[in-house]
Amino acid sequence: MDLAVAPRPARGAWTESGEILFASGTGGPILRVKAAGGSTSPVTPAVGGALWPYPIPGLNRFLYLDKNSRMLQVGSVDNSSTPISLFAAETGALFAPGFAGNAGRLLWLKGSTLMAQAFDPAAGRLSGEAVAIAEGVGFADRSRLLDATVSTNGMLLYGPGNTGQSRLAWIRRDGTLSQYVSDQEWIKAVRISSDGRKALIEQGIPRALWMLDFERSRLSRVSFEQGWSGWPAWSPDGLEIAYSSEQSGQMGLFLRDAKSGQTAMPLPGNNRDDFLYDWSRDGRYLIYCEVNPETKLDLWVLPVTGERKPRPFLRNHFNEDWPQFSPDGRWVAYVSDESGRNEVYVTSFPDAERKWQISTEGGSMPRWPNGRELFYESGAGQIVAVQTRPGTHQFEWTSARQLFASPMPGRSYDVTSNGDRFLMMTPVDGRRQNELTVIVNWQAALPH
Repeated sequence: MDLAVAPRPARGAWTESGEILFASGTGGPILRVKAAGGSTSPVTPAVGGALWPYPIPGLNRFLYLDKNSRMLQVGSVDNSSTPISLFAAETGALFAPGFAGNAGRLLWLKGSTLMAQAFDPAAGRLSGEAVAIAEGVGFADRSRLLDATVSTNGMLLYGPGNTGQSRLAWIRRDGTLSQYVSDQEWIKAVRISSDGRKALIEQGIPRALWMLDFERSRLSRVSFEQGWSGWPAWSPDGLEIAYSSEQSGQMGLFLRDAKSGQTAMPLPGNNRDDFLYDWSRDGRYLIYCEVNPETKLDLWVLPVTGERKPRPFLRNHFNEDWPQFSPDGRWVAYVSDESGRNEVYVTSFPDAERKWQISTEGGSMPRWPNGRELFYESGAGQIVAVQTRPGTHQFEWTSARQLFASPMPGRSYDVTSNGDRFLMMTPVDGRRQNELTVIVNWQAALPH
């Protein structure tokens, strides 16, 4: 059942009165809607971006994170009072009511450590010392999501999410390990240079871009913004990098010299969140994903030379993501949810007039290293190879062939130009990305 119109809804939460609070996901306020559906109304100020509402039991209040100021706030469900600012944080927070003689606690992340501190939600006041209660708790650093929840009877549930550290490794086509190439880190994305000698790596908390020189085994930082930076792409000659970076709470496009590390040059956009994906082999175009409140995720193209005026490439009421140019520049592989789930498609470039569905059982993260093969990850977490034979007017391909199970499904990867090796993230602590941990009566060891 459809409850409300929401351009890109983020995780919602039930209030005790049966209403649902949720974030629009596009930089707007927290909204509320009745459980039976209907119109929405804001419950936080319209300015800024509010995320991750968490209702406080027994009160007409809820916790949320202001994305722009990075402040944890206490708001009122009926929007009857001014939000109370608590402290600066990197994720949303939880509130655990008092149980078995313990005081109510505010829970939030410090790095990947879950902290708890006594909290009076009626007064909006913290007291006592913050105590660590769990390590390796998951979060998504760009969206500020805390991958945890608490019950009213003393249970804590959390997952590793994106905080599971990994090591980069070369993986052969049969799925066997060839070589580790990095120490363990919080790694988010990788991109191999055209000559195969270097890779751009998005890693750390907050995320920043680093360059890994395979021959020298040297890692050096190449982005220096204070906010989150990622989604890199190499220029064809390897002299420049383009990427997305967070400025004042919004993701924009930037260009930087790969060798000298000169100050990044901002690129034109539409004053919305823009996530870069690829640079055409002829050096003429960048392709990126734009978050639009009305049309969800759209694909845009930005000419690198000349006027540098961005233009829409695929814009409709579905989500389009992960665009990748074919080596000859005639086609773009991308992911769309138009069928009801994410599948990989190929469309013509620059007109997007013709389209072919490549995957049939779910697909994401296409990579197009050469003119012979297109790779993607299936819905079951398998790396799949598709033989391609791009022509002038018709795109031709053979049926997909599974190669191996991804060591960390859903994680970014890249492929060498000849398609014989994959640069992938591998787990370091034996934990699966989808594991959940439950702690019963977690408050028992805390000071009363």
